[in-house]
Amino acid sequence: MSDIVITNDGGPVTITAPAQGPQGPAGTVTIGTVTTGAPGSGASVENVGTPQRAVLDIAIPRGNPGTNGAAATVAVGTVTTAAPGSSASVANSGTTNAAVLDFTIPRGNPGADGDDGASATVAVGTVTTGAAGSSASVTNVGTALAAILDFVIPRGNTGAAGSDGIFSAIASQAEAEAGTENTKGMTALRVGQAIAALAGGVPTGRMRPMFDDTAASGWLLMDDGSLGSASSGATHTGTTYQALFNKIYDKGNDTNCPIQTSAGGATTRAAQTNAATAWANNCRIFIPKILGRAAAGGWCRFGVDVARSRSNRR
Repeated sequence: MSDIVITNDGGPVTITAPAQGPQGPAGTVTIGTVTTGAPGSGASVENVGTPQRAVLDIAIPRGNPGTNGAAATVAVGTVTTAAPGSSASVANSGTTNAAVLDFTIPRGNPGADGDDGASATVAVGTVTTGAAGSSASVTNVGTALAAILDFVIPRGNTGAAGSDGIFSAIASQAEAEAGTENTKGMTALRVGQAIAALAGGVPTGRMRPMFDDTAASGWLLMDDGSLGSASSGATHTGTTYQALFNKIYDKGNDTNCPIQTSAGGATTRAAQTNAATAWANNCRIFIPKILGRAAAGGWCRFGVDVARSRSNRR
């Protein structure tokens, strides 16, 4: 140990330094707590131990949240059949965020032949004629190995009319009643119409006595009923009675032959304007009342001819 010399005004002074002491114990450092702080806060390290026995508590702030990334997609690309025995593989031909997966799948080895199956049978079930213009169909109402086929075959459209024997056509009603057509055939209906016309048929509305309980063809019993269209609610309905409806409308009046609506309400000839309008409005008109009344000449029952005209005579 050397001396330390200090000079002053009075001359040098010699001081002897003390001897070096023994080596102290080694210091230690350990980690205490590690705390995650709020985003944006400061980081810190605090010694909660002693200088020789340091225990460090560390606070580390959490980072700020990042923005959301794009949503990833996965799509199937190609699917390839590989040779039997090769390895299957999947390759991404797209990107990490937009994957396109291409598959390679090996074909299986051929299997052993199976046993012979049962012989299949086919039988015809029903055969139905469908409407003209509809679609044909075949339905198996049996099984795959025992088929029973039901057929629906549409009827063909109606063909053009053929010739009527020796005549090229059938006479119309007007031609039959005129009696001058000589090149067309006559049906039973046309013959009857011609006879009624050419022999002077009974006009619509003519009355005659009869002793029958039912009216003859073309006639209507005067049963105190009513006439009208199919929707009129009348006793006798249909176009068969339209001419007689017109005759009673024109020749009668609202007192003796009143008119009602289809609902049964009263109406008048003035309100309906004419017979055609009243018929179109589904009105009903009443036949002149005669039941229980005496007729001049001693008639006991009357009928009214309901032939609309020669063309519509029943």
